[in-house]
Amino acid sequence: MSYQYNNQQRQYSYAPPPPSYGGAPPPPPHLQQQQQWQYQQASSQQSRRQTAPPSAGVDPMLYHWFQAIDTDKSGTLTTEELQRALLNGDWSPFNMETVRLMMNLFDTDNDGTITFKEFTGLWKYIEDWKRCFQTFDADGSGTIDFNELKTALKTFGYNLSDSFIDLLIKKYDKYGNVHSLRWC
Repeated sequence: MSYQYNNQQRQYSYAPPPPSYGGAPPPPPHLQQQQQWQYQQASSQQSRRQTAPPSAGVDPMLYHWFQAIDTDKSGTLTTEELQRALLNGDWSPFNMETVRLMMNLFDTDNDGTITFKEFTGLWKYIEDWKRCFQTFDADGSGTIDFNELKTALKTFGYNLSDSFIDLLIKKYDKYGNVHSLRWC
């Protein structure tokens, strides 16, 4: 594709630059070299992060899912990226506060993001809780009713009154069932 700008003919193989392109003169040579060096450093670091294959014993599906979630290709997940990936059973996103709490639990280097290794721990945690939920969902309904919750709590060593268990269900039933709790 050919494009005329400032009375000069330019060739582009993809698309013309935006209309505001080219208004400023190029930076001095020493700044061009510095910018090129910074770009090469950043590109090299990003390339190392992106191309590092999962180590032995790592679930390749989980690794590829992590890469798909990492929309900025930084090699880490932000709370926003993680929230977009985590969906409740009704396809609604996790509450941002819940995502932040999970990030804080698994962000072992406290940098505000989670690496693939940290994400693996988070994913195992979620899967363990899901299995726990399914274990006590005796009728396979996808909900934990009063008796199933009472059994679960007793299994964990909590001997709570029926009225307290009722209160728990009413407090944490976000779907309005009043008689049961649902997995996400």
